[in-house]
Amino acid sequence: MLKEKLRKKRVYLSSNSDAEVLLQVFGDAYGKGNGDGHEAVFNAVKEVHKEVIGGYSVVALVANKGITAFRDPNGIRPLLIGEKKVNGKKICAFASESIALSIQGYENIRDLKPGEAVFVDKNMKQHSRILESGIPAPCVFEYVYFSTVESVYEGRPIYEVRKKLGEELAAKVKKHWPDLEVDVVIPVPDTSRAAANSLAKALGVPYEEGLIKNRYIGRTFIMPVQKLRENAMKLKLKPIESVIKGKNIVVVDDSIVRGTTSKRIVQLLRESGAKKVYFLSTFPPIRNPCYYGIDFQREEELIAHGKTIEEVEKEMGADKLIYMDVEGLRKAVGTDKLCTACVTGEYPTTTEHTKELTSLRKKHIAQITSKC
Repeated sequence: MLKEKLRKKRVYLSSNSDAEVLLQVFGDAYGKGNGDGHEAVFNAVKEVHKEVIGGYSVVALVANKGITAFRDPNGIRPLLIGEKKVNGKKICAFASESIALSIQGYENIRDLKPGEAVFVDKNMKQHSRILESGIPAPCVFEYVYFSTVESVYEGRPIYEVRKKLGEELAAKVKKHWPDLEVDVVIPVPDTSRAAANSLAKALGVPYEEGLIKNRYIGRTFIMPVQKLRENAMKLKLKPIESVIKGKNIVVVDDSIVRGTTSKRIVQLLRESGAKKVYFLSTFPPIRNPCYYGIDFQREEELIAHGKTIEEVEKEMGADKLIYMDVEGLRKAVGTDKLCTACVTGEYPTTTEHTKELTSLRKKHIAQITSKC
């Protein structure tokens, strides 16, 4: 692994951050002085592409030279560049979401291509080059969950994608469960609102806000240990009983990862008097770990791993559990050039060292758990 390679070069890391590893690989290559100006930067990025396997997007200051940004060869993680004029001079900025740039008045916003590096020198001159290009595989989870609805990712408006997810899910319900009795559709705030709304319209049933989110609780699924996730969930959502009591509820969520949130939601709806609870996910069953930056790296923590949909449905306590299928997901996004490894098990890169990664992750979680 890279950490061991660096240690043999007498480079010792001071954190568990993968960003530090990227920095050391880049810095070591850049320090060799292979080329001048942007060529030296691009040669260093080539070394990162060669040594670092996985998903990453990087923005870095190069002392007294300028700023560089680059994406992994498969473009798994997002990275965009935008331009604007300030006091008559053109400047540029980088971000992982288009809204972060457009809200500040940046224009000509575009995604860096897979394997592309951009270097902006002190005179604001841009140098761009695709250094290593693999099969494009942007993370599908960005469309479904991570990105805000105002953003545009790989040329596709997130809001429109999520509306389409709801329509595709509604089509599946109509085809396979035409007699499903539904009184109201409610979203799990906030990321599933657009999908739930379009699904309700397609099914011809009312859409309501039945769950209110506590704005002071963050995204629970990315919390490092289960105990923290469970404690946060107790405070995260509050049901509106007048919307729920005595009704057959369709609750729409963007995805189901560990099931912590989903189980709690089903419980809350039942406690609020729901007659029946139908749980719909705009994402297919997540049965495989992600090794590209999303925090579910172990099979055993995924509720759907090794289980049928019926078994997950029973564990969640729902009257019916309906997942989006892979075909519908790709249709909603509008492309099959996606990383769907967490669903299909087909990874865009080698997974040679994932056992070591999982082992390190288990040790890290054990350390955090012991302090909770």
